[in-house]
This record gives sequence, structure tokens and C-alpha cells, in this order.
Amino acid sequence: MRRDHRHQVSLADEIPARTYLVMHTTGGIFRFYFTLYPIYDKACHVVAAMGIAFLVFVSILVLGGLTGKNFRRGIVIVSVFATVMVLGLTWEYAELRLDISSGSTYFVNLYDSVFDIIFNIIASAYVAAILNEYLKKESLLILYRRWIHWRGDVRGLSGTGGS
Repeated sequence: MRRDHRHQVSLADEIPARTYLVMHTTGGIFRFYFTLYPIYDKACHVVAAMGIAFLVFVSILVLGGLTGKNFRRGIVIVSVFATVMVLGLTWEYAELRLDISSGSTYFVNLYDSVFDIIFNIIASAYVAAILNEYLKKESLLILYRRWIHWRGDVRGLSGTGGS
């Protein structure tokens, strides 16, 4: 069996998944959240939402590949988007609760929180649109074999993305 390491995931898809934790860590250490506020904060939300959306998709891809289930395209896209939104809202609530209990300054104000959520929506919608295009062309199982299991020759597999 020959391994085919040619991935179809673009660099623009991989960068957020690898950098969102680094951005949050360096932002805290070097105080970029304060010195470059609000630009750095919103950039971190965009990158984090994109990275989390991609990681959720990869989790669905692995689940589908391991179980042999070809989840419908609409279900996958809604699941990715909804998961990012729930995590984003949870994050904002956690910031508020942390500030109340410890006196920290993570929750700036309601407007900042609303804009954080707006940037999460923009980023996760962008990733969902990209994933939707992938799933229009190839089924979840084919993408699993190509991206995760690295079986390059998937011509014998049937199925395009679900509806």
C-alpha cells in the first residue's frame, strides 16, 4: 500500500488551527491585548474561531471515517458553525464570571463582547463556506481517506457530498 501525502487542505485552512493558542498565549505574555486593543483581540477571535471550526470538522471527519457513516453535508456544516458559536458564547460568559469572582478585566464591556461574537460568526461562517465547497465535491468518507487516512487513490469510492 502506497501512502499519498498530498493533502488538499490549503495553507489558509491549516494556519488558524495551529496558531490560535500561540496568539492567545503571546497576547497575554506580551500584553498585546492591552497595547493593541481592540485590533489584537478581534484578530485572536477570528483566528481562534477558524481554528476551532476546522478542528470540529476534523473531529467529525474522524468520527465519520471510523464509523463508516457519511454524514449529510448540511448537518456537518451546521454542526461546525453551531459548535463554534456555543464555545464562543461560553467563552464570553466565562470571562464575565471570572471578572465577577476575581476582579480581573477579561470582560471589557457588552459592546466588546458583542463584537467578539460578531468576529466569531464571520470566521466560522468563512470556514463553513469553505467546508461546504469541499463537501459538494467529495463525500465525508472520501475526505477522511484522503486527509486523515492518507489513501490517495479514492477513485473507486462512490458518493459526493450529501445534501
